[in-house]
Amino acid sequence: SGKKVMSGFHGMFSLGGMAGASLGALMLSADVAATVQLAAAAAAAAALTAFASAYMLPAHAADIAPETGYRLPRGALAVLGALAAVGLLAEAAIYDWSVLYLQEETGAEPALAALGFASFSGAMALTRFGGDVLRTHVGAPRLLAYSGLLAAAAMAALLIARDPLVALVGLALVGVGFANVVPILFIAATKVPGVAPAPAIAAVSSIGYLGMVAGPPLVGGIAQASSLSWGLAVVAIGALLLVWGARRLPA
Repeated sequence: SGKKVMSGFHGMFSLGGMAGASLGALMLSADVAATVQLAAAAAAAAALTAFASAYMLPAHAADIAPETGYRLPRGALAVLGALAAVGLLAEAAIYDWSVLYLQEETGAEPALAALGFASFSGAMALTRFGGDVLRTHVGAPRLLAYSGLLAAAAMAALLIARDPLVALVGLALVGVGFANVVPILFIAATKVPGVAPAPAIAAVSSIGYLGMVAGPPLVGGIAQASSLSWGLAVVAIGALLLVWGARRLPA
């Protein structure tokens, strides 16, 4: 299309998370049974998938260099994949543990606790919708470094405060910090010399989503041994690692 769209597409992912968490909070307030909530979510997802699939492109654009097969992540792709794993590990930790953190560590009611995930996803969505413009004017390495610093500071503040309202604001700022991490790294993969964009993104995302799988059990293990606050400290540590890794982005 000739337009920068990667961050905006990821914004729709976050918008879905915000909508689901917000509806969940409303249904919890209305004492709707969990089975009804899950059935409604499944029906809505099936209907949206059927509708969207009718508009998918039949093939890649003709001017994309053809390249088939999976490319093993090596060199720059492996580094970008490791950074993506760190970012998605921290993101997944918020997905799976933020609501429980608000309930157990700050004493929030279930309906208010559900808004923690909505706050995170909503702020992430809004930031991602402006991410393509930010990346153009700020530059990817600097944007990644600033984003990591913001996420680390916000996560540390909410873990220290242990207050529901501080946690809601903090989670929103963490969402802003992590919003552009994955879009930046996926786009960086397409700039690695000698690799076509599609296999490059596949290679980086394959490592990255291992982090998303590993994040929640890592937090759970630390929480079991100490507390959930210490478990979620991995989010702040991951954000600082992204600050360090910002210098490794390809030109």
